[in-house]
Amino acid sequence: MLIFSYMEIHNDHKGRDLGNPLGLPMIKIIILLALSLSLWPLTASAKSCLFLASYHKGYEWQDGIEAGMREVLDNKCTIEAFYLDTKRNMGEEYAVRTAQQARKLIDTMQPDVVIASDDSAARYVIAPYYKGSSIPFVFCGINWSAEKYGFPASNVTGMLEIISIDQLLKVIRTVNPDASRGIFIAGDVPSTRSNYERYRKIFTASDIAIEDGMVMSFAEWGNKLAKSQQEMDFIILANKAGIPDWDDAKARESVLEHASVFTLGHHEFMVNLNMFSMTKIPREQGEWAAKVAIEILDGAKASDIPIIANRRWNIYANEVLLDKAGIRLPATIMRKAVKVRP
Repeated sequence: MLIFSYMEIHNDHKGRDLGNPLGLPMIKIIILLALSLSLWPLTASAKSCLFLASYHKGYEWQDGIEAGMREVLDNKCTIEAFYLDTKRNMGEEYAVRTAQQARKLIDTMQPDVVIASDDSAARYVIAPYYKGSSIPFVFCGINWSAEKYGFPASNVTGMLEIISIDQLLKVIRTVNPDASRGIFIAGDVPSTRSNYERYRKIFTASDIAIEDGMVMSFAEWGNKLAKSQQEMDFIILANKAGIPDWDDAKARESVLEHASVFTLGHHEFMVNLNMFSMTKIPREQGEWAAKVAIEILDGAKASDIPIIANRRWNIYANEVLLDKAGIRLPATIMRKAVKVRP
């Protein structure tokens, strides 16, 4: 609380207030003091937002979400962030322990809205502790469906993360109409395994078998890639997350060396390793979540905002890898695609 006391003002020989060196009339001083008092509570009551991140700062997908979120929320609220770091620390015990730390922060901070990215935040924090609470949550990046977490809830809404698998399947059929067998190579983490299961379901319905190529080391990743050149009609090079000794430079060397089978993927940070990519846009998730957060800060209820899926994708073509494999994509695709190099 600000306290002002009245002080007797003495004049110099020119009639100026010694306690008022600017020579302002007393009425102006009173007005200025009143304005400062009226503005002070606005700072004290600023809205607060929490970004609850499933992974670590530096993970490309999540960094894109956070960048989009912060840009939209700029000056709309103060933003705190908590990183669960469950890509680099995949044990259940770690996740539960770190979720407790996040819970303490939320209970202490009492944010006006929480933006939560990806599955771990939903599984370990929102679902067990805050579903139906007075604190509103806006999730993004949850793969395919949020029903397993009991969302939507009275205080929870969000944007799902959907891969355009049907479109990728069409491109495979265009490149190789007789394709019947492929492999999904990626780091073995829960969110990526969820994506594999969705691929398997959709591809199996089209009479295409897709093998589980999940790995836990870079050496395994390289061996799977090399072996698949003789055995598969196509290769999905999905997420590198979950491979602790990943080496970008050696990965680029490997795909150049083994570039005979059509490779494709759905992650922005894997476009240099795939011949064709149709990627989700992380900023879309962050921007949408931030816009919904602003609506909530302005008085809207999370329960009135429906859960939606992402609606935008980027297309990339790696001409060097395509040329080495002797694969030509249709001109309609190449005109739309961003050209990249390994």
